[in-house]
Amino acid sequence: MDVASYRVDSNSRDYRLNAVLFGRIFRLCRLYWWRPGAWRAWVSLGIILALVGLMAWLSNWLSFQNRDMTNALVGKNEPAFWGLLTALTFGGVAATLLTIPSSFLHDWVNLEWRAWLTRHITDSYLTNRAYYEINSEGRIDNPDQRIQEEVGPVCEAISGIPTNILSAFASFGVQSAILLGISPELFWITIGFATIQLLVTLKITQPTIRQNYDITISEANLRYGLLSVRDHAEVVAFYRGEQTEKGNIASRLQGVVRATMIKIRYAAFMNSVTSSMSAVWAFLPYWIVVPAYLAGRIDYGSITQAQMAASQITFAFIAVANFIPLLSQLAPHAVRLGHILEKCDEIRLRPDQQHGAITLSSGDHIELRDVCLQTPGSEQVLAQHVSLRLNDGDSLLIVGQTGVGKSSVLRAMAGLWNRGSGHIVMPSPDDTLFLPQQPYMTLSDLRTQLLYPNGDPKLSDSELQAILERVNLPTLAERHGGFGAVKDWRRILSLGEQQRIGFARVLTNRSRYVFLDEATSAVDVVTEEQLYGVARRAGCTTISVGHRPSLTDFHNQVLSLFAGGRWELKATSTV
Repeated sequence: MDVASYRVDSNSRDYRLNAVLFGRIFRLCRLYWWRPGAWRAWVSLGIILALVGLMAWLSNWLSFQNRDMTNALVGKNEPAFWGLLTALTFGGVAATLLTIPSSFLHDWVNLEWRAWLTRHITDSYLTNRAYYEINSEGRIDNPDQRIQEEVGPVCEAISGIPTNILSAFASFGVQSAILLGISPELFWITIGFATIQLLVTLKITQPTIRQNYDITISEANLRYGLLSVRDHAEVVAFYRGEQTEKGNIASRLQGVVRATMIKIRYAAFMNSVTSSMSAVWAFLPYWIVVPAYLAGRIDYGSITQAQMAASQITFAFIAVANFIPLLSQLAPHAVRLGHILEKCDEIRLRPDQQHGAITLSSGDHIELRDVCLQTPGSEQVLAQHVSLRLNDGDSLLIVGQTGVGKSSVLRAMAGLWNRGSGHIVMPSPDDTLFLPQQPYMTLSDLRTQLLYPNGDPKLSDSELQAILERVNLPTLAERHGGFGAVKDWRRILSLGEQQRIGFARVLTNRSRYVFLDEATSAVDVVTEEQLYGVARRAGCTTISVGHRPSLTDFHNQVLSLFAGGRWELKATSTV
């Protein structure tokens, strides 16, 4: 998915510092910090803030010690100088050591927050089949990348805000008191200069929100293009499509370069502004306090102390000003996570019975009552006014030309598509299993592969071996290192072997109702007959979609679909 297609789902409010952005940030905070069991994170935050306060007090003490040491050096008071230098050395070491527990607790909170928030978003993503709808719509790009890469930066940025802001205010209070005692004139000049610097930073930072957003999107698109080649390596190789893929990836890379270059140019402008202001400020305090020293109103150490205090006040304002660039960097991450959570909320809060939708209910059989089916966007009318009933032991084959909606009927039964009207009665999900043409191969060991999704975990290796033999895979476990072997099964197993594993799952899950969408297309007709025999002997009711004439032999009813929504249901003399 490219940047342009993604922006169908975004709008200009995603590129501004506004209530929507702050609402999303607040939600990401509230989920973790206001949950049951968050007390440990609060205690850690309290310790961090206490250490910040202690370091502010220590900074104040070091300021006066440095002033006195400078005066002792100018006055050649050797005993006082060496004593003050010793105190400053120990104080500096103490200030450095205080940063260690603060840094450790900060990193621990970040890690805990990221782990918890990732689990929470993943749970929402995998609940109510939100993942299916999100990927089907295609309006939210790269949800996997968002969950994996965006949570960490959000937690890192937000967790630093309280300590940075408190540190800035503590430093401002301490250094203001010092500077007011030395030179009220310099204090107010410092406040004025820092305020101007803050306003300038606020103004020139606004465009960086959109720039960071565009970079995040373009990086995600580049990653998606590279993953596409990896996931379809064999097909690309068959087509010899390397040159096309190179062009595609180069185009996506150019998007990254273009978006990054815009930010680089603007960063150069921002640096020129901020550097010019910093250069002016480096010498301005001396113009104010040196005349007071020459007039004998302050001692020499106060010059250094005043310069340091003015710099600390400016740094405090800069810390507040940097809060805006921080938000600009945080914005795309918070927005991209917000899109997922908001879509999951929409799905979760959606009424069970929607107007203009096919309704579902549970029963001890399968029944379609006057079902009219359309594609999710209502672009095409599929089967219309279909009514049928399947009891235990029945079997149904759905046939028809490509595009008339054979697989769509299965999707409607599974609750994946509901656009249309009518009512469908389905058995409990625990009793049903859907086998697509390309079975899903989970990233786990062979045992888990065979038990997916809800097989009996108590099945022994010998029982699993017997099941493999029933689906004509007698040497599979032996060839690949046993049932504990973890491999990329989607790559090392042929499609025919994967389809036979699908039938093994029918047995391990003890499914009573099995829905097969071209689920035997990659095996020979002899193996196909064997697999359907396995399902029949297990007492399964089968509903199949396929084109092979041989499939008719394994079903007692055939539903033929035609263009325009017409259909015909006939009984067969077989089975």
